[in-house]
Amino acid sequence: MIGKLLIVDDQAIFRQGIAKMIGEHELGWQVAGEAENGREAVEQIAALQPHLILTDIRMPHMDGLELAEYVHRHHKETAVIILTGYEDFKYAQAALKFGAIDFLLKPCNEQTLIEVLGRAYEHFREGMLRAQRQAADRRALEEHVVRSLLLGLPCDDRLAQRAGAAYAGKELVLLRVESYFPPGKAYRRADLGLLQFALFNMITELAECPPYHGRLVSVRHDRFALFTELVEEEPARGLEQRIAEACRTYLGLAVTAHRCGPAGEPEGWSGLYRGAEEQRAVPAAEPRPPGCPPRT
Repeated sequence: MIGKLLIVDDQAIFRQGIAKMIGEHELGWQVAGEAENGREAVEQIAALQPHLILTDIRMPHMDGLELAEYVHRHHKETAVIILTGYEDFKYAQAALKFGAIDFLLKPCNEQTLIEVLGRAYEHFREGMLRAQRQAADRRALEEHVVRSLLLGLPCDDRLAQRAGAAYAGKELVLLRVESYFPPGKAYRRADLGLLQFALFNMITELAECPPYHGRLVSVRHDRFALFTELVEEEPARGLEQRIAEACRTYLGLAVTAHRCGPAGEPEGWSGLYRGAEEQRAVPAAEPRPPGCPPRT
């Protein structure tokens, strides 16, 4: 993963030197932008969304300490390194209360700058990995709650309410894989995990796009619940057809869909799910020749 760096210093030659040095070394950083002072940096932060700001302490209009305070208040996810001279070091230390992760004394040599940016990258990488783990944990808990509500299993009321708020106003579609081992495909039992992974990602990619903004939850190994936005202007079953075609074309799997209607309150999800399952369980009537009386 590459981190975005914003360099803030009123000396253009210093900014250019740092940018050149970063380009010549694999430090994990990409220079996303430069600014002459804190005020200019503030204007760029929202657009660039840098992961790290390397800022001088003494600049006109808005100095590095004021910039660090602004970042701490409005962009806590962005790290700050303060550039300072020996005479300003005690003043620069005040940036610690605003979350500055390191200091760089000017003038500095290339090796020192590399070491500081290396430490900053480890800080960034660990933070990103931690955020990814937390997001995965939240997603796993959400899927567990939704799965429990669909199957009518016990569920914590607060978690159920939270899930209801997240899926409010969406339509529930039940997707079913007819078989993971269709005729003509040499899939083995050992391939099942990879097939499920590929299928889940394919459907998710199709369903997340506007105007659907869908959320996919695995209910059983061959059943998936898809919550999508209600799209009235779209031809009937448009998304389901795209999902079925993609799964058949790329994986050779038949995926059928049943629209359950608006999801409504989470207390009713199990009823919608059971209703869809019961409809699937009813065998289709066999065609009879004309004039043949119905079976009794």
